[in-house]
Amino acid sequence: ENAENINPGFKGIQYLRSKTLKKNTGNEEIGILLDNWETLSSREAYILGLLVCQQPDISEKGQKCLSLFEMCLKKEPGFYPAMLARIFFKNIMSQKSLDECLTVSNLKPNVAFGHILLGESYGTYFGQFEKAIIDYKISVELQPWNYLCYLRLGFFYERTGDIDNAEKCYLKAQELDVSCFTNL
Repeated sequence: ENAENINPGFKGIQYLRSKTLKKNTGNEEIGILLDNWETLSSREAYILGLLVCQQPDISEKGQKCLSLFEMCLKKEPGFYPAMLARIFFKNIMSQKSLDECLTVSNLKPNVAFGHILLGESYGTYFGQFEKAIIDYKISVELQPWNYLCYLRLGFFYERTGDIDNAEKCYLKAQELDVSCFTNL
């Protein structure tokens, strides 16, 4: 409701009330009913896409997320958060999207997340570890507080056999977050 007061064009509550979103009881997922989704604005489609991707079993719902992000971008092609979200979910669904990663990285070169996605695509999907290192170095420069950037940079250094730099990155990640290795 606060979002609607600030931005009257955002109609999220209206769609909630018209049962585009239907809350189930207990720990069950929220049902996303998209009978009228063509009437959503680009930002509403983006918000619903984010809600869908927070549901259990995202692998099964990934196509619905992608459809919502695609619809958002069809209505508003330059909406950067939807571009990032679409790439992120394509990666989750193992749809390689190097060209899209390059586009978002070049579109806003001072945003770390674009470089993180590009580095991940280069390294994880294409085995181009040196290129992954370049983009993770940029992400570390842009977000020196982000231990995850250091972990991934260290990982790709390790993959190239550069154990000294890998160790430096791992130590920096641990310095930033002592518990960073507990979930690995």
